[in-house]
Amino acid sequence: MFYKKAHIFFVVSPLWIALISLQSFAQSEINSKVYEAKVNFKTSKGCKNNKARNDGDFTKAVNEAKLSLLNQRFASEAAAVTRDFDSNKDKFLNAIDEILINSKIASTCRKDTLIIDIRSSVNESKISSLLIGDNKAQISGPRSRVSAIFLARRQSSVRTFKDRALEASRSSAQVSASVIDEVDASSISYDESFAAESYSESGGSRLRRGDEIIWDVSTSNDLDTAVSQTFSSFGYRFIDISQVEAISDGKLSVDQFKSEFGSGDDLTSATKGSVFGVLKDKIPIFVISTIDIGVAEQNPVTSEAIVYVSVTAKAYQDDGLFYGTVASVEPQQFSASGPNQTVAETRALVKAARAASEEVVRQLYAASIY
Repeated sequence: MFYKKAHIFFVVSPLWIALISLQSFAQSEINSKVYEAKVNFKTSKGCKNNKARNDGDFTKAVNEAKLSLLNQRFASEAAAVTRDFDSNKDKFLNAIDEILINSKIASTCRKDTLIIDIRSSVNESKISSLLIGDNKAQISGPRSRVSAIFLARRQSSVRTFKDRALEASRSSAQVSASVIDEVDASSISYDESFAAESYSESGGSRLRRGDEIIWDVSTSNDLDTAVSQTFSSFGYRFIDISQVEAISDGKLSVDQFKSEFGSGDDLTSATKGSVFGVLKDKIPIFVISTIDIGVAEQNPVTSEAIVYVSVTAKAYQDDGLFYGTVASVEPQQFSASGPNQTVAETRALVKAARAASEEVVRQLYAASIY
């Protein structure tokens, strides 16, 4: 499909990340990150009027650029997901125009080199469908039960500490001594003073303490619906966290989750032990996710509110003895716009929750955890 050797350069531009946030909510299934690539393609018949003489060269160069974007998208994926992508790359290439959406392509031709610049966002739902589709069709019987808690966090206060400084110095000192000399059985006594080796030292240390952030933590029916819809659509038997809490005799408390994630980024060991004890032999897969809400901004063109959020997630599986981490989503940023801050925030939260849960599902399927 691709015949010419190309030199490819990657960059993800913050400007284009901001621009994609101006898209309508109808495109919420599209990753708000915009990928960019530049391809220098050796033409077969040179250039004319800033274009390749051979139209086929342009098609091949664009395909090379699209492939580079696809490789870039999977560069940071979990190893198991990347292996699935590599083994099914032809399938992705055939659907590349469905995967890469809102593409912007610019070209110029100089001497015998065609230069292609491409920017595109990614349809994550299409990627999930391609990665999971074949595996899903091969699985028979009931899937595992899954439960999850997705927490939205907003900074309520930030405590900043001043640096603690310690300074010290040391210098030379004068030394005095009494000396007694014996000469021919007679003693002579006298005092003598002299300076020790001269030196001067100074130094110290500075202790810097990180900010202490207190979060206002909440749950949302919109988040729960987006997450349950994602897991259910891929065959998992999703159990609402409220049902688990109801049978836990107080050992699993959503309020405890809120309290601990209000001042930190993880649960205490005691809380984890209590939660996993409740889940054992009932819910083999449990997902915990936090979505941090940024400060709302205003779109200078449409005057709509824009909200940015950052999501992380971890999935744990009961292996018979422990609950081990089987999927992990590194911090990812999403944005959404709306007529007011509340609408924009809800859209951004739902988009982030859906993307994180799809990423968890992709990693579970890649690890054959159904």
